[in-house]
Amino acid sequence: MHHRLVRVSLVLIMLVVATGAVYNLFQIQQQIDAHRELDRAFSSNAAVLAVEVVNLRAAQQAYVAAGQDSGYWVEKVSAGMTEVSSGLSTLTRLATTKATNEALQEAGGLMDRLGKVDELVRVHTASGQDLMASDLIFTDGLEITTLAIHQLDLARAAEQEAYAGRRTQQRQQQVLALGALVTTALVVTLLLMPARPVPQPVPTGAAEETEPEDAATSEALEAMPPPIRPKAPSDADPVVASPHHAELQRAAELCTDLGRLTSPDEIPDLLERAAELLHASGVIVWVRDASGTGLRPAVAHGYTDERLARLGSVACSSDNAAASAYRTRQLQVVPVSGDTRGAVVAPLLGPDECIGVISAEVKAGWESSADVQATASILAAQFSTVVSADTRGDGEAERAQQG
Repeated sequence: MHHRLVRVSLVLIMLVVATGAVYNLFQIQQQIDAHRELDRAFSSNAAVLAVEVVNLRAAQQAYVAAGQDSGYWVEKVSAGMTEVSSGLSTLTRLATTKATNEALQEAGGLMDRLGKVDELVRVHTASGQDLMASDLIFTDGLEITTLAIHQLDLARAAEQEAYAGRRTQQRQQQVLALGALVTTALVVTLLLMPARPVPQPVPTGAAEETEPEDAATSEALEAMPPPIRPKAPSDADPVVASPHHAELQRAAELCTDLGRLTSPDEIPDLLERAAELLHASGVIVWVRDASGTGLRPAVAHGYTDERLARLGSVACSSDNAAASAYRTRQLQVVPVSGDTRGAVVAPLLGPDECIGVISAEVKAGWESSADVQATASILAAQFSTVVSADTRGDGEAERAQQG
């Protein structure tokens, strides 16, 4: 293996394999990023469309509400039907699985039925038959919109499951490419290692001549003290553990589980574990809403639905810790004041923007703990990879930039 041509050939082979493996890893990562963006876009559009269906149902119910201008709500429903139809077309273009397309087709059929029901309701309201119109709205209309929202949820779940499956396969391909690179590098390195020289026999005469010198050397070696061997680690040796080892271990396990998240249904359990780490009675993940000027609670732990409804959205320009953390992209600490508990608010930072914040209402003055503040920043960095801000409309994005 000392021949120059052979050694150069081995190096070239290793370079070719390394270049191919790196290129393959890069291509797979680009595919993963593209699929992640498609999944986020689909989920965001599906959520916005579900809200549009709910608004459409409320507008239709206003037909028979006392004191309402039926003409205004008729136009509102017509515009809403157009928006829903356009949203379904957008989701159909983004769909990647058969199950998703079937759910979207079912949702489209339900919206066609709702349109026919709406036409009949308008006929009844125009002829003063409000009772019959109410019966259609609160029976057929309510059932159809509920089923349409359910089909949108099914479509979103199918896309997320497909994305998780594709990501697993792509990660396996990356592992195989990396394994091929490491194996090739190891084999070539072993082949390029110099061979061990073969000892040459010593002539008898030369051995006899050097015998006195060898004897003197042996005597000198025998007179030398034995070498000091380094002490090997023993099971009996005490292990020095950090006083925060348990907390760090729990934080590491939580970050690992966040990185392996495959379904949004797992987020509440992870949020509960985050609350325990932060010594918090409640934790809320706020994301930027579709208007781009407010923060809405996306998922929470420790708060009832009624309390979350009372909290509502928070304007990004507000004078509070959540809005300040969003604007400054810095951790905010709210000290204890009277009966009000302290809080820690950390920004959720994406690659080039802040997508929201995570707030924790902590107990017994823990907001002043450097460990709790550091843990909040770490968890915010992890949660920013599993949640996303609501998609802005063109007009809303333009107003947000002007503001």
